[in-house]
Amino acid sequence: MTLPDSMPSAAPCRTSAWVIVARASITAAADRELQGLCEKLRAQLQQRAPEAGPPQVHYAYTEQGEPALRRVLHQLADAGVAQVHLLPLLLPMEPGTALALQRVVKRWRAQRGGSTWPQVHVAPAPALSPAIASLLVEMADAATHAPASDGARVPDAEGATVPAQRHRVLVCAGAPCTDAGASLVWGHLRNIQQARNQRTDVPGVMTG
Repeated sequence: MTLPDSMPSAAPCRTSAWVIVARASITAAADRELQGLCEKLRAQLQQRAPEAGPPQVHYAYTEQGEPALRRVLHQLADAGVAQVHLLPLLLPMEPGTALALQRVVKRWRAQRGGSTWPQVHVAPAPALSPAIASLLVEMADAATHAPASDGARVPDAEGATVPAQRHRVLVCAGAPCTDAGASLVWGHLRNIQQARNQRTDVPGVMTG
């Protein structure tokens, strides 16, 4: 599977790569948002070192969604990247998150056996960055000048509420399940439900 924002296999590989890490998503809108962040980071890094060529910047999910973090790490290792920098874009970043990222790296290295792997560096939580204060002030100023919301754009409750579900189909979305094709199973079920209007017609079926 080719990952978003990945360089063609024939292109020369930089020695370093950056991965924006998010927790989970199942929507194309979230993927586009992360792709936009990758583009912004890529542009900033290229301005710093234009002679090095386009930097490798990717995004990955730790819990649910594609591409999964371990899949990205495998691809970067196969491409010969020497240094991988994980940027956990998580607020709040619970204390266990850093340990969870280390577990991902440990399992990934165990899966690769005796093959080579990049060195992996994990950035600190966003809340620990000195730049977070400026970001919050910028958001506060933007909110002050934003138009007031009266809820007019929100659909009526009858059109926005999914009826009570009689059946729920749960699909594992952990990294091993994703590697085994869980996202394809989940997408197939959603397509069937959409075609049969099972999500909106009582008794209703929901896939999670």
